Amino acid sequence: PSKDIARYAVLMMACFALAIVVGWTPVARQIDNNAYDWMFRRNPPAPRSPEAVVVTIDDATFSAMGGVRNLRTITAQVLERIAPAHPKVTAIDLILADAGDPQEDARLAAALHNTTNLVLATDLVNGEWEKPLTRFSASGAAIGDTLADDESRDGVTREISLERAAHH
Repeated sequence: PSKDIARYAVLMMACFALAIVVGWTPVARQIDNNAYDWMFRRNPPAPRSPEAVVVTIDDATFSAMGGVRNLRTITAQVLERIAPAHPKVTAIDLILADAGDPQEDARLAAALHNTTNLVLATDLVNGEWEKPLTRFSASGAAIGDTLADDESRDGVTREISLERAAHH
């Protein structure tokens, strides 16, 4: 009986190791994604009214308003215009990690200060987070990553890499 138990244990360990290796393949990952999507479609979240404002600037508007040189002024103008609506959350997909023109920075800092529940953007560059300057982040309620799951084959973010976020 001890030989049978040993054979059974070896067989179980081999099956376990095979299952782990197969689970790392692209086919298994696709099956996992399909199962997740199916469960999400079967049990969708309850409909909710929009509670956030995501500030975006299309290319035509961006060019008409002065382009990259006026990006912070454009952002400040948008924030000043939406402030009377009192959005519950405002997210800005703009990395504010470097200093710009002092007058533009002051105007943007004031607009950010008057925005409640502000989410500012960050990005991982060469293993370091590119965080907003203190004068901007002092007004933010949170900081979020700007990129979706870049390893996803279908563009759907289903997971966030903790290794990427924690540097290990």
